[in-house]
Amino acid sequence: MSAPVDSSRIERDVAGRIEALAEGRLPPKLPADAAEGQSARLVSAVNRLIECHAELVASLERKEEELRERIRELQGLNHLKNEFVGMAAHDLRSPLAIVEMYASFLLDEPRSGLPAKEREFLRVIKNQGRFMLNLINDLLDVSRIESGNLDLNIQPGDWVGFVRRNAGLNGALAARSGVEIEVEVVDPAPAVIPFDPNRTEQVLNNLIGNAVKFSPAGGRIVVRVSREGAFLRTSIADNGPGIAAEELPVLFKPFYRGSAPLPAGERSTGLGLPIARRIVEAHGGVVGVESEVGRGSTFWFTLPCGG
Repeated sequence: MSAPVDSSRIERDVAGRIEALAEGRLPPKLPADAAEGQSARLVSAVNRLIECHAELVASLERKEEELRERIRELQGLNHLKNEFVGMAAHDLRSPLAIVEMYASFLLDEPRSGLPAKEREFLRVIKNQGRFMLNLINDLLDVSRIESGNLDLNIQPGDWVGFVRRNAGLNGALAARSGVEIEVEVVDPAPAVIPFDPNRTEQVLNNLIGNAVKFSPAGGRIVVRVSREGAFLRTSIADNGPGIAAEELPVLFKPFYRGSAPLPAGERSTGLGLPIARRIVEAHGGVVGVESEVGRGSTFWFTLPCGG
């Protein structure tokens, strides 16, 4: 004679299995001969749920492995792409520099005797050559960044003095457009912080250069350095046309140029801001922008003060 079925125990076992499934765990199946009647049907249903859960987990694991393999393939292709872009850009840089150099030489040579039309052609060649050279240099930086080869030569330096010198150099160029650049230092700042002079100069030249491009004649750009906790914050504020709110989240994406029209003769690769962002982040800082249409823009970035 068989032992009586303990229905309460079966209910507890069923409840335990269902709870385990709800928590994402895979419990063992219930013995098929442990119940009879209505309880047997309940046990069978729970066991089927457990089987389906096991099949689903196995399927997801296969899909996850396939996805990982696909990611590895894409990473390999991306690495090859970066290598190709880097080699192509490197090979193009020298001839483009030569084209720009010779065009500049002919334009600056007072004895060339070139007619006005030919001189205009040379100016176009020089300007286009310079734009393409800048694009090539930006592509080289992007390929280095994406391949993880952005080498930084970080060394202690006087950041405030560095900013003043850079603003002075950019100020001479800005004066041609009737734009004034001022430097303000707010709050006591550490005399020396760690940074890469060449790379941070890229950041300053890009942000100040953009401010000059979009500032009207008679405009004023303020470069401000201030203390922000363990960081120095450098901001570049202009009184240009400003940037629409919907453009701000995508402003630092590669090749995004924005809707504000560039001054006559100016062109943009759409790579300057993304490169600046990656350089700042490689230093351990952050970069951002605040702007409102008709009220100018303020681009800012932070650099850690170090130990």
